[in-house]
Amino acid sequence: MKEMSEYIKAFVISVLAGIVPILIQYCITNKWSFLELTLIILLSISIALLFLMGSRILSYRKFGLSSIHDSKKELNIISKLKTCQNGLSFLGVSARTILSAEARKSIEQAFAQNNQLSLKFLLFDPRETEFGKRRALDETGNEEIWDSWKYIILSSIEELGVLNSEGKKRKIEVRVYKSFPIFRALFVDSNTVFLNYYGKGFSPAEINCLKLTKGKNSYYEALEKYYNELWNSSEIILSNDVNNIPNLRNTLNHEL
Repeated sequence: MKEMSEYIKAFVISVLAGIVPILIQYCITNKWSFLELTLIILLSISIALLFLMGSRILSYRKFGLSSIHDSKKELNIISKLKTCQNGLSFLGVSARTILSAEARKSIEQAFAQNNQLSLKFLLFDPRETEFGKRRALDETGNEEIWDSWKYIILSSIEELGVLNSEGKKRKIEVRVYKSFPIFRALFVDSNTVFLNYYGKGFSPAEINCLKLTKGKNSYYEALEKYYNELWNSSEIILSNDVNNIPNLRNTLNHEL
């Protein structure tokens, strides 16, 4: 069954199809110039195209697809902390691209201004060698790069541990998942997510991200469910009650 928008679209196109011949006849009988006739036809076509584009955009918005953005600008914890009210939830292989020195300052300032802020990081388990080498091979063509990547993940987790310990009221949580990395996402205030993915032959930072907003039957709902299920099934590394960073570090060092 066609949606109502499809019927409206067909109706408008039919109306325009009927109007254009009338306008042409009117122009001919009233001896309008060729330029005037051309402009009227182009205007009619433009109106139809604008309507079609508008209806398509509305259909995207219906499922929560808001816009497409540059990943370096929007999938960025610094920019999101400026507008965030409740919390951020990150999903990725590591947090290396969003934990710069500037990001650390932004996190410290955000907690100073809002003690209700919550940060959650769901990162890839650096002990998962098989999946880790596959990820490195897909992205760079060299699986041995994983040997350095796993310590980059550990370094990111240790940085988050330091940030958490510096403030008694800071709520920073880290968990690690063991499945093959697919999505890279940043959830903002439980109503918006900026999303891209890990693919073959490129880094996620090199491709644009989708902005999805929460709404009935929106894709955001599915992604939030995916994140929450992965979060709940993942190992706790850091929270206000748990600090397994030393164990994680010792396990990796033992592999050397």
